[in-house]
Order: sequence, then structure tokens, then C-alpha cells
Amino acid sequence: MILRLNLEPARVAVELNRAIVKRPLWDSTPVEAGAKLEIVQFVGGG
Repeated sequence: MILRLNLEPARVAVELNRAIVKRPLWDSTPVEAGAKLEIVQFVGGG
């Protein structure tokens, strides 16, 4: 999903049901119907 959204994996954090999902587990973590998925992209600026 991260790549489909055109996001840079190194700049992204993923939370599933209020728990951080570690990057090595992204591909194997199931997302059930009704789950709350949050993807945060870090951006530079000032």
C-alpha cells in the first residue's frame, strides 16, 4: 500500500489500531475490516 500511494518507505510510520507496525512486518500484517489504519509521512520544512 505504501508504494501504491507513492510514499517513500523510509519517511513513513504505520499505525494499526493505535499500535505502531514495524517496517519488517508491513507486508505480513493483516488489516481486518473495521481496523483503524494510520499512515504518517514525515516531511522536511521550516
